[in-house]
Amino acid sequence: ESTLKALKGQDRISKKILLMQLGLDFTKSCVLTDSIDGLLLDTDLNLLTDATFKVEKNVNYQLASTSVELDFLNLRRHKSKFLPTVSAFYRHQELAKEPVLNFQPKDVLGLAITFPIFSSGQRLSLVSQARMEYEKSKLVQTDAEQGLIIEFESAKNDYITAYENYITSESNFNLSKKIFNKSLISFQEGVTSSFELTTDQREFLTAESDYINSIMKLLTAKAKLDNLLRPN
Repeated sequence: ESTLKALKGQDRISKKILLMQLGLDFTKSCVLTDSIDGLLLDTDLNLLTDATFKVEKNVNYQLASTSVELDFLNLRRHKSKFLPTVSAFYRHQELAKEPVLNFQPKDVLGLAITFPIFSSGQRLSLVSQARMEYEKSKLVQTDAEQGLIIEFESAKNDYITAYENYITSESNFNLSKKIFNKSLISFQEGVTSSFELTTDQREFLTAESDYINSIMKLLTAKAKLDNLLRPN
């Protein structure tokens, strides 16, 4: 009875946490419509384990790729300061009373090219720093890619293990339930002692607890794998 009261309290707290994470008022009631059996029907081992993991669709990898692009553009910006500057102008002039002798052209076109021959070492330092940031961001991108691949393989392995443990726990639970029911009938008929009945009941409750824990681990492993396969 004490354990049951504690579990009911955890149930209320978990629903409030769910509402808070959904951005809803946690003082309101929360009714869950999905059942454990319905969630288990969605645990297709082949569907998830045969799925192709695309790193480029992961948000973390996309952020790392964006950082690489920005650092590359920043490097190009600092390098461009060493390029020559080209400027041009055009002027057209009309006189209201033009003199007889006017040697000033009406149209003037000019072009100027400036080469940054002399520059301080600060400009070189900025280019070097920008290049280091660019190389660093590429390493971060590579680490993110490799880390996500390892995380996917680990999540996939955890899901397979959790699924196999779930199948085994389900089989043990069904078997222990049959044994306990037979032991209960035998006890009611006076064939089995209370000690044997208590032993079978304890083993049944242990198998039931293991079965429930295996379901939780399976759903947790599935959710992690789902987040990696469908991050968006």
